[in-house]
Amino acid sequence: MFKRKPTDGVREVQDRLKEPDVFITEYLNSSSRFFAIVKQRYSDFQVNEIDLDGQVVHLTSLEEDIPNEKEEPITADLVIDDVDATETPVAELEYPLDSEEKWRQLSLLLKRNKKEDSIRMIVTNVSKSDRTLIHKSVEDRYQGKLITSTVTEGELKYIVIGTNKNVDRRNICSWPKNLPQYVHFVLYKENTDTINAVRSICKSSRVSQNCLTYAGTKDRRGVTTQRICAKRLTAKRLSSLRFPRLWLGNFEYKERQLNLGDLNGNRFLMALRQVESKEDDLETTLLSLKEKGFINYYGLQRFGSYSAAPTYEIGRCLICQQWKEAIDLILKPRPDELQMDIQKACKVWSETKDANRAVKYINRDFSTEATVLRTLAQQGNTAYVNALQKAPRNVLLLYLHSFQSLIWNRIVSRRINEFGLKVLPGDLVFTTSSSISASGDADEDLIVDTEEGSRMKVVRAVSEEEASTVSVYDVVYPLPGYSIKYPDNATANWYKEIMSEYGVSSFDGKNKMFAVSGDYRKMLVLPENISWNIVHYDNPNADLIATDLQKLKNQNTVENLESGSYKAVILQFDLPSSTYATMAIRELTKDDTSSSHQATLSVDHLQNKKAKLSE
Repeated sequence: MFKRKPTDGVREVQDRLKEPDVFITEYLNSSSRFFAIVKQRYSDFQVNEIDLDGQVVHLTSLEEDIPNEKEEPITADLVIDDVDATETPVAELEYPLDSEEKWRQLSLLLKRNKKEDSIRMIVTNVSKSDRTLIHKSVEDRYQGKLITSTVTEGELKYIVIGTNKNVDRRNICSWPKNLPQYVHFVLYKENTDTINAVRSICKSSRVSQNCLTYAGTKDRRGVTTQRICAKRLTAKRLSSLRFPRLWLGNFEYKERQLNLGDLNGNRFLMALRQVESKEDDLETTLLSLKEKGFINYYGLQRFGSYSAAPTYEIGRCLICQQWKEAIDLILKPRPDELQMDIQKACKVWSETKDANRAVKYINRDFSTEATVLRTLAQQGNTAYVNALQKAPRNVLLLYLHSFQSLIWNRIVSRRINEFGLKVLPGDLVFTTSSSISASGDADEDLIVDTEEGSRMKVVRAVSEEEASTVSVYDVVYPLPGYSIKYPDNATANWYKEIMSEYGVSSFDGKNKMFAVSGDYRKMLVLPENISWNIVHYDNPNADLIATDLQKLKNQNTVENLESGSYKAVILQFDLPSSTYATMAIRELTKDDTSSSHQATLSVDHLQNKKAKLSE
């Protein structure tokens, strides 16, 4: 297999992760390549989600097309207007929540809206599943306006219920009659990731992040369009929000919530700039991608940006129950990646391990780092597990699955290097396309989706007799986990060796919050609906592809000259969810896809081009 050699004369950023760091080393085709700059501008990379009906999601309308909303309120779930705010709530309630009077006492908490108010319920002999029902019942009825927690005092166990001070109780005390409680809308974003975009929407709406759901995450470096679902937030209210790099539109009320995995993939449209190749060679290379595809590596964006604190190392610490080490990595200062106040707070923590001093630098922020530091400040500098459990679940999953992804990349690179592309007896293939269970998974730069909505499938081992007839494009390799079947050949031992090297014996840790079941992923991928065309331009920073927003506002400024100083390939294709477009581009250019490396290429190439023109 062809392997990329380091590019001479290219300045490397020493603290950034590079492809070999995460075992991205192999190529399918060594016969063709061409030079191009990837992501010179973030608008050069556009992603549009493909929904379950096979429709490509586009932003086609904004606030002018808001659905009609009936004004008559319905308050069956949450009634607080009839509660007297001067009344003092009781200190304790008996289990269970089985009377209107008990619910009235909780409504009184909300009506009074005082930080010091709380009600306790003794649940010492109540099972965990029944306690969970209490938590869920309160959350569902009060839509996150009241929060619950389980505490232990001596031999007694309580559920404590109090007011959530981070949300506005006025927002959802009523809901329009006969209006579905879910509004689906299109989120168009530029150069920001889905998690931060959702956080911004929730912060402006003053609701919990649990109120918004999505089918998959899209990364920061690009222009992306996807569906979002909000519970009990009106389209009118959402459309009134304004953000620097986010636009919300195409509002539609539905009875059904949008869940992780509710998508069929993503359509990619990208401009590869400053291409250097003969027309015939260029066509040959692009045809090779169409016919042979690429190795389905997890891209660099899966693993974070900095080599000093990669997400996979945090995941390894969580799996190995190395809580202090995980906290220190999460709170490691990361220049150019964290907001200034969080950067200062993390620096103080790294130097002093004093959370109380660190949180003084944090403003109104709900990032993972801020949440962890606040918990440590409240519960003690060594309350590592509690601090981790307060972190957003999707972020913890990202850490865990990043480590799984590292092992997957390493296994597949070794497998292709040693055995090539032939199917081995004992390799795994799916037995059916129907799913038997849903496993959670979570996922920057040229992203597609995380695997949060991926579904476990039944696999079987290929027999020796059928190895010559099975397509290599059907072969899957496991992301290691406690419910995974491993290949029936030498690669199974590789998993054991590698996990032992990282100090991991199993993935079903004592703390179930950090256990991972595993999944299966195809070794190779063929892009679908692939097409391309070549354009020429003179301005190095000219728009080469129009965005949904530009089309909507009739601001199409795309440059395409009959002749020009520069040449670009406009490439479009569809990929399944959780598949990285950067790995497809890597197969074309045979070059490192990291944003730091591409940035240096762009600067060096432009300087060389100007020097040649001036000669």
